Amino acid sequence: MTIREGEEVVALVLARRTGGYPDAEKHAAAPSIGPSHLFQAASLPIRGVAGGYNDLVPHPGQASVQFACEMAEAADWEKFAATALDFRTGAALKTYRPALPMFGGDDPEPKVLGLAVFSAATWEHLTGTIYGDHSPAEAAAVVLDAMRDAAAGLADRTIEYDPRRYDLLNLRYGSDYTFLDGRTGTLPTLSRCFGGEGHFEFAPCFTGFMCGPRGGLNPRSRPGGELHPDLREILLGLAETWTAGYALRYANRPLLPSAAGGQYVNAREVAGAAMLSLGQAAAALDYRIREFDSEKAADHLRLLLGQVDALRESISARLDGDRAVPSFAPR
Repeated sequence: MTIREGEEVVALVLARRTGGYPDAEKHAAAPSIGPSHLFQAASLPIRGVAGGYNDLVPHPGQASVQFACEMAEAADWEKFAATALDFRTGAALKTYRPALPMFGGDDPEPKVLGLAVFSAATWEHLTGTIYGDHSPAEAAAVVLDAMRDAAAGLADRTIEYDPRRYDLLNLRYGSDYTFLDGRTGTLPTLSRCFGGEGHFEFAPCFTGFMCGPRGGLNPRSRPGGELHPDLREILLGLAETWTAGYALRYANRPLLPSAAGGQYVNAREVAGAAMLSLGQAAAALDYRIREFDSEKAADHLRLLLGQVDALRESISARLDGDRAVPSFAPR
C-alpha cells in the first residue's frame, strides 16, 4: 500500500539473512521459508511518521532508536540512516561482547541494513493476530515479572540460586519458571524469541547486541544485576515483532526492505541474488547439456531459452525505462 508524507508508520530495521539452509544469498531464487527467509528483524519497532522523501522521522524518546543507533555506532537517527541504511557505506555493527571463543566478537565488515515500513494500521492488525496465545502486552508483562524475579535471585547472596534461571536472562530458552516465592508459571513464546525456534528469527547481530552488556536484556552485564530502565518497552517491542512475524507467516508474506527512501537498492540486491542463482543454474545446465540426447528434450530447452531471453529483455526495459515516482513509491 502507498504511504503518504506525514502518515503514522512503524518500521523495523532489517539485516540480510546469511547461512542456514537454504542460504538466502546462494538460493535467493528458491521459495521463501517463513517471513525471515531473506531478511531478519534487527531492531525493535520504531514508531514515527513518513517523511517527505519516503524517509522515516522517528518519534523522540524511543529505546528502539537508541539501540539501533548504538548498535551501528551512530550519534543519532540521521547518522544511522546516512551510514547503516546507505548501500554505499553500511556500518560495522557492534555487540560489545568480549572477543572470546564463546562470543566471537564483532564482524568488522560493514553491513548494509534495510528498513521495512508499515502503516500504523497495518502494524496494529499484524500484532493483533493472535491464536490461542498471549497478546504482546500480556506476554511482555509475564516475562517482565519473571526477569525481575530472576534479577532479584541473582543479586541475593544469601540463597543458593538455580543457575538454570540464567537462561531466562537472555531470553534464549525456558518455558516453565519457578519464582523465588515458590510460584510456578509457563512463560509465553517470547522467552524463546532469540532461540531460532518456531516461525520467526531475529538477526544474529541484533540478538548479540540486545543480549550483550548494552542491550538491556541481561542483568548480569549491569552493576548489581539491575534491570534496564526501558525493559518494559523492550519486551513489548519484542513481543509485537514476534507476533507480527507470526501473522506474516500465516499470510505467507516475507519481511523485505521497503522500496522507498533509498531502500529500493536493498530490494534490488535480492533480485540480483536471484539472477545470480539463475546464472549458476544456467552454468550447471550447460555442463550437463550433453546428457540430453532426445530431440524432444532439446525442443523443450529451446523453449525455455526463449522464455529466458524474453525475461532478460523485460528486465532490461524496466531498468532502462520506468522509474517510480519517489513520493508515491509503494512500501
